[in-house]
Amino acid sequence: PAFERTIYKGGDFGIAGDLAEAPVNYRALKRSLPEGSWMMLPVVPYAPTGDSLPPQLEELRWEDGLYVTASGKPYSGLAARLFPSEVGSEEASLHMRYRLRQGKYSGPADGWTAQGERVYTAEYSSGGGLMEQDYYGQGELTDYLSLTEKSLQVIHYHPAPPSKTHWLGTDSSGNDVLAYLYGGLQVNIQAALFYIPFVYLIGVTIGLMMGYFGGWFDLVMQRLIEALEAIPFIFVLTIISSVIPLEFKGLGMILFILICFGWMGKTYLMRTAAYREKARDYVASARVLGASTPRILLRHVLPNTLSILVTIIPFAVSGVVSAITSLDYLGFGLPPRYAAWGKLLNDGLSNLSSPWLVSSAFVALVAVLTLITFIGEAVREAYDPRRFTTYR
Repeated sequence: PAFERTIYKGGDFGIAGDLAEAPVNYRALKRSLPEGSWMMLPVVPYAPTGDSLPPQLEELRWEDGLYVTASGKPYSGLAARLFPSEVGSEEASLHMRYRLRQGKYSGPADGWTAQGERVYTAEYSSGGGLMEQDYYGQGELTDYLSLTEKSLQVIHYHPAPPSKTHWLGTDSSGNDVLAYLYGGLQVNIQAALFYIPFVYLIGVTIGLMMGYFGGWFDLVMQRLIEALEAIPFIFVLTIISSVIPLEFKGLGMILFILICFGWMGKTYLMRTAAYREKARDYVASARVLGASTPRILLRHVLPNTLSILVTIIPFAVSGVVSAITSLDYLGFGLPPRYAAWGKLLNDGLSNLSSPWLVSSAFVALVAVLTLITFIGEAVREAYDPRRFTTYR
């Protein structure tokens, strides 16, 4: 399945019943593999989006008359006992819920049936002693209490903190943060690979022609660019986002808008470079020898401006990454099926009690922009003619 786009069903792996015709859940399949079978999952076996996870459970240990966490500290907060078979909704799997203080029962406790109906209440003293209890369900109280699992669990609802299963925790939608960051990185790389060629094709072409021809063409194009730059970008994007249906929104539409507003800055750089280069002696010699205008532009002027183009590429990549992140943060970016770092930043600011969300997105964004800058600097130095030219 890692190398094919085929959607396998449960029946392809020997699963019977209602799940035989459903798409296979590979994590559940690995837990139920028969002896002698094996499966290799990714290091982080979760999808960036569309793979909402159930609440995370942390089992408490009973030591020296106290309930303690994995680190050995007495636990304070809410804890629960679950039904042995967690079937149905998340609330239906909850059997008993207690409040603990310093590892002991304290305060009210509640109990539910497997269908989610509340049938039990109790009150504990601060020392952990049972003060009173009331059961108003069917059957005997002892039979009801025996239905529960023996272990006491802490239920971490989303966003859940980092754990051994989810190294960077989960977001408020139940997505694994590490997988979400990787999906966002894929989106940024795809955006840069699509954005850069189109922006440079338009901006470099128009800039070369403005600088080389000058005159009325240069004047008209400058006025046109000034008019386009005066259009408020965020207003245009807001209008388009509110008009276009959700099924037509995606990375292509966002990139189209960014390209429409992103090519204009390149024209001024190429215009200046073309003005300078067309006054050189080699351009005059090419004209005397009968070289055509396209040949002069493509074979003489453009190669001598290569160092300028290479220098501004990393800034363009950083710009498109920052633009997509900002738009997603403001809510005008990609639809929910895309993993976007801006959404993760917004989610983290909405859940300040979950600092792993903001810190993960911030570190990933800073690291990627720093690497882009370093790589761009290295490429610029490799194309710098002054490093490989000796004047005599």
